[in-house]
Amino acid sequence: MNQNLNMATSIPATGLSQSPVEAPSISICISIPISTFDLALMTPFAINVVLTLHHHHPITFRARDTRFFTNPLGKPGLEFTNIRTGETQVGMEVTMCFIGASETDILPSEENKSGWITLFQGQPYSVDASIEPIGKGRMRTLAEQRSGSEERPTSLKWPMVHRLLDGDVFEIRVNDKAGVKSWIEGPLEEILARDETPVLREEVIGFDVKETARFDVKRPDPDGSLNWL
Repeated sequence: MNQNLNMATSIPATGLSQSPVEAPSISICISIPISTFDLALMTPFAINVVLTLHHHHPITFRARDTRFFTNPLGKPGLEFTNIRTGETQVGMEVTMCFIGASETDILPSEENKSGWITLFQGQPYSVDASIEPIGKGRMRTLAEQRSGSEERPTSLKWPMVHRLLDGDVFEIRVNDKAGVKSWIEGPLEEILARDETPVLREEVIGFDVKETARFDVKRPDPDGSLNWL
């Protein structure tokens, strides 16, 4: 089955004009190193996403406002569509709490600059993601405690695989709601060097998926026992 499976699928052009686009856009190419997600291997299933800005100036934005860059498997982010049924498995819900935030945090400064990302026009920006098995341990038995054993037997289970069925083929895409919600024109260092307050644009830049990836699923658990929770 794997021999005829494309690991990357190009999306054909839609006949749009080739004239320069004034509004910024971000194209995405998704790739995977292997075309089979084998749950029996208990090794992470890696996904690479390359984003490229198309604009006449760099853009800078706060990473926590666009979580795709820090957690592409969160919502909204990467999603997996069953080619046979059309059913989609979305990413995990991630709740993040930021303590001590103030009004000044919405703009970059020397104190918070590590939390900002700059995309430069035409320069690929790579984001890596992976679905990894989770260890589920148990308490040591009394005999193990008496023997001084430090080993803690574990079993491994997989998150996000409830709808990944054995033998089916899935396509990795990006949720339509993912994108950069607000941004500042220019690179971060230049923004920090300016005397005037930067203008934060509340203009959504959506993702234009140019290349998706497909994989088939191989799992040894007909009863779904490898599903996490």
